[in-house]
Amino acid sequence: MTIISSQRTIGSIVYVDSANASILLNNDLKSSLYADTGSLTLISQVGGYLLFPCGVGEYIVGILASAYEKEEPNFKRKDDDSFTLHLSESKRTLRTNLLGTLVSNNKKFCFKKGISVYPALGSEALIPSGEQIKAILNYPIEEGKDLSVLVGESPIYTGTEINLSLQNLFAFCLGIIGNTGSGKSFTVASLIQSAIKSLETEAKDQNKQAKPKFIILDINGEYSNAFKKKEPEKGREINHAYLNGKDFKLPLWAFENDEICKFFRASSQVQTPTLEKLIDNLRSKERPKDFSLSPDIWGLESLQGYLEGLYSKAKIKNGGRSVGLAAADYIKSIKSRIEKLKKYSNSEIKQICEEVDKLLRVKDLKNLEEQIKSNKNSSYEMLFDLVRWQLKDPSSLFKEIEKEIQVLKEKKKKADLMKSTKNNEERAIKPTYFNMEELKNHENWKRVFKSNQDEDDSFESSKVHENTIGLRLRIRKFLDEQRYQVFRDIEIKTYDELVRKIISPDEAITVIDCSMLNKEVLPFFCAVIGRILLSERENRPIEKSKEKLNELQREDQPWCLVLEEAHNYVRPYREGEGSELRLCRQVFERIAKEGRKFGLSLVVASQRPSEISDTILSQCANFIVHRLQNPDDIDHFKKILPSGSREILDQVSILKSGETLIMGTTSNVPLKVQITLPTPKPHSESPNLADKWIL
Repeated sequence: MTIISSQRTIGSIVYVDSANASILLNNDLKSSLYADTGSLTLISQVGGYLLFPCGVGEYIVGILASAYEKEEPNFKRKDDDSFTLHLSESKRTLRTNLLGTLVSNNKKFCFKKGISVYPALGSEALIPSGEQIKAILNYPIEEGKDLSVLVGESPIYTGTEINLSLQNLFAFCLGIIGNTGSGKSFTVASLIQSAIKSLETEAKDQNKQAKPKFIILDINGEYSNAFKKKEPEKGREINHAYLNGKDFKLPLWAFENDEICKFFRASSQVQTPTLEKLIDNLRSKERPKDFSLSPDIWGLESLQGYLEGLYSKAKIKNGGRSVGLAAADYIKSIKSRIEKLKKYSNSEIKQICEEVDKLLRVKDLKNLEEQIKSNKNSSYEMLFDLVRWQLKDPSSLFKEIEKEIQVLKEKKKKADLMKSTKNNEERAIKPTYFNMEELKNHENWKRVFKSNQDEDDSFESSKVHENTIGLRLRIRKFLDEQRYQVFRDIEIKTYDELVRKIISPDEAITVIDCSMLNKEVLPFFCAVIGRILLSERENRPIEKSKEKLNELQREDQPWCLVLEEAHNYVRPYREGEGSELRLCRQVFERIAKEGRKFGLSLVVASQRPSEISDTILSQCANFIVHRLQNPDDIDHFKKILPSGSREILDQVSILKSGETLIMGTTSNVPLKVQITLPTPKPHSESPNLADKWIL
């Protein structure tokens, strides 16, 4: 029969340590069921909860990890201290993991993590009441600071809804793990739908507007239906990406320079610096004129250095041929630098160049060098006579150059063209547009080469030409290949326009469908999307000021980025991996570690936790675990969890579809939950073979 009584004692503690307690069930307990407020509870149900009194109105909460029954001889003591042996009796024992403390406050129960006082041997073990179960299963919500999100029902305590903390669920990194077909996509859709519903209800009560922001990298093309996004009008085409159902391209110019170099697989020694210089030159054509300040400053500083070197040589009396040749080299370098500086429109720089031209009236420099080489004694004097009378004291000219350099530096600072990092390293601001087809232009490569030379050497005969042939061929191939067409776009030409398109500020949910992208393209695509989002959050000011009243702040409308099937592009390090996987891992590891403080959180969904970066998984404050059957995945995942939760994870191999184990800061205790079905559902169901294979 079923026990229906206010007495909830089922046994007593026979063993206790710092993390576990064992309970011997009472012999007179004839039924394994307990009824309370109309619902039935299986007393020995693994995953159920027991209470152990430890003070007035306080109970230690334990979760049932295992139960076993053992037959033991039954000895009874007589009055004369002798024993008689009776038939064996069944000893039923439950083993629990201790989780926290349940405190009674004004007839309400509140769960608190941590245990100060342990239950003593012989203490009663109690079945929780309905109110106590609700307090254990549902996270306490601080009014005005947090909201509850309905995630499902308890399969153990039938009919009991389970609500989690919105703040803890989405403000921190969340891992959703499980085999294919176990319900991950349904869980992602259900959680987001429930969160938006909770926010809209609260906003309506306060006469405000709900403005959540979820961005989903949809690797399998499943979520458009779940969030009522239009499907592509012409259907999904190979090598295309879609943003809320519309064709979307992520132009190559939006990549940072180092990302472009990795995309084209440029080697580090010659190819990378040459390609970066070419990209800077191409970007500078589209930038405001002030972007020419940096080469102006460099050119003037080098010009002044050459002049100072020549001046020091001119002061040497009877220096001989070696000094003469050194002075000739300085003159040659000065003339080369002047020719380059004359290309800039700055009138002050042009005036300085004219003054230096007057200073060096050496017309036939090549003939002069030959005379110096052939004449051992008077050659230096010949050079000295040509320039000595002009080089009496060039200090006034130096002062003019220094003054102009300082003016340019001030303009550069005001334009905020470069930002200094904590390590005093400089990095470029937002990437600017450039015509990607110009990367294939041979003349552009020649200009970059000549800008690094002090004489007109032939590009075609140089080592730079030889070392960049493979890179230039690769660039042509990549820019012409159809699989990379998602990175070709001539419509969007400003960074802010691209960001606005990705964010879709008027939409609560942005679904970026990249299911049709090539496996080599996908990691680059995802990495740049992630880097753009983090960069946008990082560059927002922390505090509002008079100068920045119109700017968005870091705390305004945080974003949550969902990585679906994350094992495809955020894998652990492997020797010989491609640059695209390395770049992608670095971006999302940084978001996992630092994104929270900038208002960018992650939801990482995957069927292979062993193939996801340990750094990312270690940053997950919460896990929602569906059925896992691969022993490697289960063992790998156990190592990440706190020791108290590892034993509970043994259940994951037998979970039903849609059932999960929830562990972390968003719940009081490890929970077994039947997730609420999303409405509408994502397109993730398995095809019906009996229907589809009969035509």
